[in-house]
Amino acid sequence: MAADAGDQLVAEAFKALGHPIRVRLLREIAEHQLCVSALQEGLEQTQSNVSQHLSVLRRCRLVVPERLGNRTCYHLAGDWVAEVLRIAAEGLGVKLDPLPAVARARARVAGARR
Repeated sequence: MAADAGDQLVAEAFKALGHPIRVRLLREIAEHQLCVSALQEGLEQTQSNVSQHLSVLRRCRLVVPERLGNRTCYHLAGDWVAEVLRIAAEGLGVKLDPLPAVARARARVAGARR
Protein backbone atom coordinates (compact mmCIF):
# COMPACT_ATOMS: atom_id res chain seq x y z
CA MET A 1 0.00 0.00 0.00
CA ALA A 2 1.42 3.40 -1.00
CA ALA A 3 1.71 6.22 1.52
CA ASP A 4 -0.82 9.00 1.08
CA ALA A 5 0.05 12.71 1.00
CA GLY A 6 -0.55 13.08 4.75
CA ASP A 7 1.81 10.22 5.57
CA GLN A 8 4.42 11.75 3.28
CA LEU A 9 4.15 15.18 4.91
CA VAL A 10 4.45 13.74 8.43
CA ALA A 11 7.46 11.65 7.37
CA GLU A 12 9.13 14.72 5.85
CA ALA A 13 8.52 16.73 9.03
CA PHE A 14 10.14 14.05 11.18
CA LYS A 15 13.00 13.81 8.70
CA ALA A 16 13.50 17.57 9.06
CA LEU A 17 13.80 17.10 12.82
CA GLY A 18 16.67 14.69 12.18
CA HIS A 19 19.33 17.42 12.18
CA PRO A 20 20.55 18.96 15.46
CA ILE A 21 20.81 22.49 14.03
CA ARG A 22 17.18 22.38 12.89
CA VAL A 23 16.13 21.22 16.37
CA ARG A 24 18.14 24.10 17.87
CA LEU A 25 16.50 26.55 15.46
CA LEU A 26 13.03 25.33 16.43
CA ARG A 27 13.85 25.53 20.13
CA GLU A 28 14.88 29.17 19.81
CA ILE A 29 12.03 30.15 17.51
CA ALA A 30 9.65 28.55 20.02
CA GLU A 31 10.74 31.17 22.57
CA HIS A 32 10.39 34.24 20.31
CA GLN A 33 9.99 35.13 16.68
CA LEU A 34 13.56 35.58 15.48
CA CYS A 35 15.25 36.98 12.41
CA VAL A 36 17.93 35.11 10.49
CA SER A 37 20.67 37.48 11.74
CA ALA A 38 19.98 36.68 15.42
CA LEU A 39 19.82 32.96 14.70
CA GLN A 40 23.02 33.09 12.65
CA GLU A 41 24.98 34.96 15.29
CA GLY A 42 23.63 32.99 18.23
CA LEU A 43 24.18 29.58 16.68
CA GLU A 44 27.54 30.59 15.21
CA GLN A 45 26.50 29.42 11.74
CA THR A 46 26.78 31.17 8.40
CA GLN A 47 23.76 33.03 7.07
CA SER A 48 23.64 30.58 4.18
CA ASN A 49 23.62 27.56 6.49
CA VAL A 50 20.89 28.98 8.72
CA SER A 51 18.80 29.95 5.68
CA GLN A 52 19.14 26.46 4.19
CA HIS A 53 17.99 24.82 7.42
CA LEU A 54 15.09 27.27 7.75
CA SER A 55 14.11 26.48 4.16
CA VAL A 56 13.80 22.79 5.06
CA LEU A 57 11.70 23.65 8.11
CA ARG A 58 9.53 25.97 6.01
CA ARG A 59 8.92 23.33 3.31
CA CYS A 60 7.80 20.91 6.04
CA ARG A 61 5.41 23.54 7.45
CA LEU A 62 7.19 23.70 10.81
CA VAL A 63 8.03 27.44 10.63
CA VAL A 64 6.45 30.45 8.96
CA PRO A 65 8.48 33.35 7.56
CA GLU A 66 7.46 36.98 8.01
CA ARG A 67 9.06 39.91 6.23
CA LEU A 68 9.86 42.81 8.55
CA GLY A 69 11.34 45.52 6.39
CA ASN A 70 14.41 44.05 4.73
CA ARG A 71 14.66 41.15 7.19
CA THR A 72 12.96 37.79 7.33
CA CYS A 73 11.91 36.57 10.75
CA TYR A 74 10.44 33.20 11.66
CA HIS A 75 7.88 31.86 14.09
CA LEU A 76 6.60 28.35 14.66
CA ALA A 77 3.74 27.17 12.49
CA GLY A 78 1.82 26.49 15.69
CA ASP A 79 2.20 25.57 19.34
CA TRP A 80 2.08 21.93 18.29
CA VAL A 81 5.68 22.18 16.98
CA ALA A 82 7.03 23.12 20.42
CA GLU A 83 4.84 20.42 21.94
CA VAL A 84 6.35 17.76 19.64
CA LEU A 85 9.84 18.83 20.74
CA ARG A 86 8.82 18.84 24.40
CA ILE A 87 7.23 15.39 24.19
CA ALA A 88 10.26 13.96 22.37
CA ALA A 89 12.68 15.41 24.94
CA GLU A 90 10.53 14.23 27.84
CA GLY A 91 10.22 10.75 26.39
CA LEU A 92 13.98 10.59 25.96
CA GLY A 93 14.64 11.96 29.44
CA VAL A 94 16.38 15.07 28.10
CA LYS A 95 15.92 18.64 29.35
CA LEU A 96 16.14 21.18 26.52
CA ASP A 97 17.07 24.59 27.92
CA PRO A 98 17.13 27.78 25.80
CA LEU A 99 20.48 28.38 24.19
CA PRO A 100 22.26 31.29 25.91
CA ALA A 101 24.19 32.29 22.79
CA VAL A 102 21.00 33.00 20.86
CA ALA A 103 19.49 34.86 23.82
CA ARG A 104 22.55 37.15 23.87
CA ALA A 105 22.37 37.66 20.09
CA ARG A 106 18.64 38.41 20.34
CA ALA A 107 19.35 41.07 22.99
CA ARG A 108 22.08 42.64 20.82
CA VAL A 109 19.81 42.75 17.76
CA ALA A 110 16.96 44.24 19.81
CA GLY A 111 19.35 46.86 21.24
CA ALA A 112 20.57 47.79 17.75
CA ARG A 113 16.98 48.52 16.65
CA ARG A 114 16.50 51.18 19.34
